[in-house]
Formats: sequence, structure tokens, C-alpha cells
Amino acid sequence: MQALLRRYGWGLSTATVLLTAFWLLMLVVLPYLNLFKESFRPYLIAKDIGGVKDVFTFDNYLSILHNPTWTPHEILGFHFSTPMTIHLQVFLSTIAFSCLATLIAILACYPMAYFMAKVLPPKRLSTYLMVLIIPLWVSELMRAFAWFIMLTYRGPLTVVLMDIGLLNDGVRWTWYLWGYSGVVVALVYVYLLFMLFPIYNSMTSL
Repeated sequence: MQALLRRYGWGLSTATVLLTAFWLLMLVVLPYLNLFKESFRPYLIAKDIGGVKDVFTFDNYLSILHNPTWTPHEILGFHFSTPMTIHLQVFLSTIAFSCLATLIAILACYPMAYFMAKVLPPKRLSTYLMVLIIPLWVSELMRAFAWFIMLTYRGPLTVVLMDIGLLNDGVRWTWYLWGYSGVVVALVYVYLLFMLFPIYNSMTSL
């Protein structure tokens, strides 16, 4: 904070801190608090919202443990079953694939960040950063949908691989990785730069 004050003075430093705090409050803190509040309300049709049925309840959380069934699993060749509800399966799958996407993003971004911070000449850094940032100008939804098109059966990726002789027929890429490879690819791509820049900033300070 002292370095910020020495460089920009009290006026600009205060404005920067207040704008950052406002952005965090309006786009991060308040939406998550509202989402947490809504998790205690039932899912209702529009005409019942605000009526007698619109009450705070723990039913949404209790439904996670409601009527569990024995679900088979296989890990490293070992077969076993656990009592699990469909809600709990979805919840655990979300955590598992989020962790997998995070791990892949780290493995992909660490060498890139090292190259940017320690190898790339400073004169070429701005051009390199611009090439990375330009995709952020496109909507996140559009970028995710572009990967959906790329990974479709006989989509652009399959056609290119068939043209160079690596594939003989179309491939349903979304079937790989337990049917969620498309989700993992889209997650890694969409959040790649959010992993890259913090690592790069840390390396530049070493």
C-alpha cells in the first residue's frame, strides 16, 4: 500500500482501492450472498414466488441425502459401491472435474508463465500479452460454444485430423473422459488466463 501511495498519491490510490472494492462487492460478494440466500428457498413457478409457499427451508440441502442408492464405482481397477443420491453424485462430480480442470490449467500455464517472466525478451512481451488477451474480448459463452462446435462428431477438429491422416473416421470427443471431456476442455480454455497471469505476476517478483 505504501508503494502505491508513493507512486500515485492519495487521490488516485484511494480511487483505485474504492473502485476495486466496489467491483468485488457488486460482482462477487453480493451475488454469492444472494445465491446462498436463494438456496434456502424452494423452486417455485413465477406466480407462487412471494406467496405462502415461498418460505425459507432446509429441504434443498436435505434432498442431497434423500433416498440413497448403491452406486458402482471403479478406481484403478478396483470395483466398489457406495450409497449415494443423484444430487450427491452431481455435487462430487462437479468438484472432481473442477479439480481436474484446475490441475490441467496449472500444468499448462506454469511453463508459459516461466517463459514470459524469465525467457521472453521485454520488447516482445507486450505483443505476447496482447495475443493472449485478445480472446478475452469475445464473450465467455461464445468461447465455450466454439469449443462445443470444435468437439462435435465430424467437427472441425476431427476433419483436420482426418485430413492429415491421424484419424480414419469421426470421433465423439465428448465421450472421452467419462463423457465430460468437452466440459473439461471448455473449463480449461475459458479460465486459462485467470491461472496464467497470477503465476506470471508471482514469477516476475522472484
